[in-house]
Amino acid sequence: MRFAKGMGDLCLAEIVALLGTLKVDGADQPQCQLTPTCIMITQVSLRTLVSLTALLTTAREVLWLVGSGRAGSIGEIKDRCAAVPWPLLLTRGSTLGLRVASTSSHVFHEGKVAELVGKALAKHGMSEVPKVSARQLLDVRLIDDRIAFALSLAGRPLYQRHYKKALAGTATVKEDIAAACTQATLRFATEHQGASYQPGRILVPFAGSGTLGFEAAIALRRIPPWIFFGPLGAEAFPCIPQATMNFMRRASLTRMQEAGDRHLEVTFIDDDAAQVEALRINTANFNDHVTATGGEATAFTIIHSDFFECTWPAGDGHLFIALNPPFGLRLEDRAAVDRLYPRLAKTISGAPGALAGFALAPTEAVARRFASGLKDMATQLRPFNHGGRTVYLVMFSRAT
Repeated sequence: MRFAKGMGDLCLAEIVALLGTLKVDGADQPQCQLTPTCIMITQVSLRTLVSLTALLTTAREVLWLVGSGRAGSIGEIKDRCAAVPWPLLLTRGSTLGLRVASTSSHVFHEGKVAELVGKALAKHGMSEVPKVSARQLLDVRLIDDRIAFALSLAGRPLYQRHYKKALAGTATVKEDIAAACTQATLRFATEHQGASYQPGRILVPFAGSGTLGFEAAIALRRIPPWIFFGPLGAEAFPCIPQATMNFMRRASLTRMQEAGDRHLEVTFIDDDAAQVEALRINTANFNDHVTATGGEATAFTIIHSDFFECTWPAGDGHLFIALNPPFGLRLEDRAAVDRLYPRLAKTISGAPGALAGFALAPTEAVARRFASGLKDMATQLRPFNHGGRTVYLVMFSRAT
């Protein structure tokens, strides 16, 4: 499993929790190892692994290692390619997106490695196509003269949920990052407010195309992401029986249906007309996919207004606030950022009752300034990588 840089522990926590619900009769004895770039899982059945792929929200990609070995020369690469049981994995006529990386190896030319892999696939009637149009993805990594072949079980990046049909913004957060921020904050709020903490209202200022609100709904209503982008690439693997896919669907949809009676209202606030129109399209598309698979629609409210000037809707249940303020390229200058975050902290502090939430900040100094402005709240900061830069997640919680 690959994850966004800085989010590995959150991805691991989600994997461990899901594995606890997916193991069947002790057949699996999964072992998870967190590395700086991925989480390695061994001793796990393919049925469980496919089900895990359908449920994960914080993983960027799930890759099934199907072949590996020493490859310090052209001849050894050919041998390793020939050793992979391609006909068991993919049908004749399959088209694949091919991703090749080569580092610290004698055969460092990635184009040559791709050429050799392509020839091996062609012998079995398979061909390479551009990744954007491929249903299957083959990841080939040659590191320190060892090669590894891995198939994406989803067939595509997991953060591409496809619940958004309209995009009007330019600074959206990737879905897996939004999911990780949400899960980290829910865990932080539970530690601070107790095990009974369960938000019933989600408030998303500066909503953009809605990612933060949608990921909060997915987390709280246990909506399996695959319903928005399915089918999984693994469904076309000859070695995976239909019973495995049926188990995956049944397990994931049951979780969603069991959580369907949880009260949840999501309010989006944005002062841009194009964003508001995009939100209307995206919320309808989101609910269409959920109800089509037996889930309950989420109550979405869209407010076209400046966040600082509108009245927040009242309601029952704990309030959860998800903030991606317009920092960086979305503001004209640094001074605007310095003014915005203290104002946000003051506004949030003035909200009545128990609440929790998070905000993304462009620097540690801005994050700490925002946290210090949150009155009578517990706070926690953590850095992560977004778009090649370090961004800070500021979590906050107030019990009363």
